[in-house]
Amino acid sequence: MTDIALHIQKLLEAGIPVALATVLSHSGSTPRGAGTKMLIRPDGSIIGTIGGGSVEAEVIRNAGRVLETGRAVAQRFDFSTTDLASSLGMVCGGKMRVLIEPIPADRQNILLFQQLAACIRSGATGLLGRLFTPGRDGTGRVTRFIVSTETSVSAISSRHQPLITTLEKDALSRRAPSMADLEEGQLILDPFFSAACVYLFGAGHVSRAAATVLHLVDFKTVVIDDRRAFANRTFFPQADDIIVPESFDTAFSDLCIDARSLIVIITRGMPTTKQFLNRPSAPMPGISG
Repeated sequence: MTDIALHIQKLLEAGIPVALATVLSHSGSTPRGAGTKMLIRPDGSIIGTIGGGSVEAEVIRNAGRVLETGRAVAQRFDFSTTDLASSLGMVCGGKMRVLIEPIPADRQNILLFQQLAACIRSGATGLLGRLFTPGRDGTGRVTRFIVSTETSVSAISSRHQPLITTLEKDALSRRAPSMADLEEGQLILDPFFSAACVYLFGAGHVSRAAATVLHLVDFKTVVIDDRRAFANRTFFPQADDIIVPESFDTAFSDLCIDARSLIVIITRGMPTTKQFLNRPSAPMPGISG
């Protein structure tokens, strides 16, 4: 799967509003950690996951109301209570807080997410800032802005620049949302990283299963095999790219591998493994075999 921000951009440009669910914080054992995101379309279909099960189903139901009313809500789940854990069929025992916010397909949001998506495509890290201002009923409005290495915009960020800088450092170091309470609401700074790329060498049944799982957990996936009968869209419909080299002897020559890339070698023979080990600045392999 590509980055959530890119999906938001495409949906908004198509005139489709979305609800964004973000795990703001968690403690103890929970299905997913802080920073995990899921998109909910108006028809209830989703992109990404915050852990599945009854909790995700409740978030999806609430997202429908959020889209109807245009009001965001921060929802708490406590898995440590016996009744809740039993009713949800979970044994996690932790707590999590999820922000569910509507994102209308208006010009302001389109421009904002185009900017965030462009930042991600460049390989940089963009941070989505939100000021969540709740009302007495717990629902509220969200004001958004972007913070990146190139730009920081909106009246909110200019008024609270020292605080923004502190939250930015914390969010980047933890790779999770960083928050602070203001008089007018809660300020949230959430990092959006470009998706790490996994190169799957080999297009057999193990790679097919791996590609399916990688798609679900937000990795960019590139499949490489010299057999067109295996390396194709029929077997890998969700892969971001499929490469069919003339042979595995030169499989690494045209790949853009950096420090965040993961190499998974599931092929016959040793040519690919030898190439990997002979690379002058190769990152550590994810799986080799």
